[in-house]
Amino acid sequence: MEVSEKVKVLQDLIKIHSVNGNEVEVARYLQKLLANHGIDSKVDEFGDRRANLIAEIGTGESKKILGLTGHQDTVAVPNPDRWQHDPFGGEISGDYIFGRGAADMKSGLAAQAIVLIELKEAGQLPSGTVRFIATAGEELGTPGAYRLQKQGVADDLDALVVGEPTGGNVIFAHSGSMNYRVTSYGKSCHSSHPQNGINAIEGLLKFIEEEKHLFDNTKDDQYLGKVQHSITVIDGGSQVNTIPDSASLQGNIRPTASFNNVKVADRLNDALEYINHTTPFQL
Repeated sequence: MEVSEKVKVLQDLIKIHSVNGNEVEVARYLQKLLANHGIDSKVDEFGDRRANLIAEIGTGESKKILGLTGHQDTVAVPNPDRWQHDPFGGEISGDYIFGRGAADMKSGLAAQAIVLIELKEAGQLPSGTVRFIATAGEELGTPGAYRLQKQGVADDLDALVVGEPTGGNVIFAHSGSMNYRVTSYGKSCHSSHPQNGINAIEGLLKFIEEEKHLFDNTKDDQYLGKVQHSITVIDGGSQVNTIPDSASLQGNIRPTASFNNVKVADRLNDALEYINHTTPFQL
């Protein structure tokens, strides 16, 4: 493929709106692209416009199978008017292509599809098999990966390359991911007499203060480093002149091999128990 053709593949993928869904359009585009170069693929549609795609090349002389995988969805674009470029435009400025998913990870997806095409065009099919696996929903819930796991698509792989952006570094380990929700319960009253109530939002503030330093003394993993943690969603109150009797927050934590899921959950529960026993709030 010419360089301009490769760039156009990435631009075309960026132009497909696949924010937390609609991967079927990406899969159909990839299927057509591969078919134009003599490569068969299978699109597995499921749910509401969700889809995985699988394609293979190789002579099959060897039983070795190398997997190439990437996700077709992107995260949301909460404030598109604040972008300097159309998030779904795939615009080129200098040496850069701009758009949602340009890095994470439609560039990786394009590169993996192009690998199959160029090996095919060059007549350099591997003696084993290269299996391209494009998944749905990596950014939220991973429904595509769960479906592929149940189908056993990766069971016979000898190795798997994930095309996530890594700055060109070869990465062999990845932190886990744990989502959690904390709900604070208080006592509602009119805001003109706040002393008669218990503001549930203040209970969350207590937790937020604890959470800032919750993992300060955890052991760093030799490869993954510190446990990363963030509070990302807050909901509370329903009327401006009413003290809220409930409020909630959501957070995300990235466990490591040195500080795993069980230890993370224990640390969270200890923080909640401490707040419940030392403050008027119940979390």
